[in-house]
Amino acid sequence: MSSEFGKFSASELRKLNGETRMMLASTSNTTSDEYIHANRQRTRNMAWFRQLFNERGVDVVLMAGTANTAPKIKESHLHYGFSSLKVLSEGMRFAFLANLTGCPALTLPVAYNSSGMPIACQLMASWWEEHKLFKIGSAIETFVDKEKPREYSNILENINGVGAQIED
Repeated sequence: MSSEFGKFSASELRKLNGETRMMLASTSNTTSDEYIHANRQRTRNMAWFRQLFNERGVDVVLMAGTANTAPKIKESHLHYGFSSLKVLSEGMRFAFLANLTGCPALTLPVAYNSSGMPIACQLMASWWEEHKLFKIGSAIETFVDKEKPREYSNILENINGVGAQIED
């Protein structure tokens, strides 16, 4: 792991955002034993899902999409960006399982908090069963009234001053 990390020059590393540099730094100290242990855990997780989907007949797993709602976008974020490991880890808390096992997943808004920010759920299906996610996700969306958040910024309009339109 550390041999791959060492291939980046200091100037190349400075171009990466804080989260990416932190991830690379943390994996640079991973031993081969830890790597093998992590892959064994991945194999156990995949076996558990294989049993859930194949032997128990579960079509889709429904869980929270994130551990938080979207953070408020400040004016400075539009110009300088935003980087927070806390916000990133809360936002990705439930995504790791699909990433780790390779199961397809779909995250979609299902409600709104008191500030009008979307609350998400995540659906996971067995490998090569993405069509189930789209079918169930589409059905769920029919029950959710889509609202534009009270504080809204179309970031595509702010990229290099180029106006972009998003069609619903």
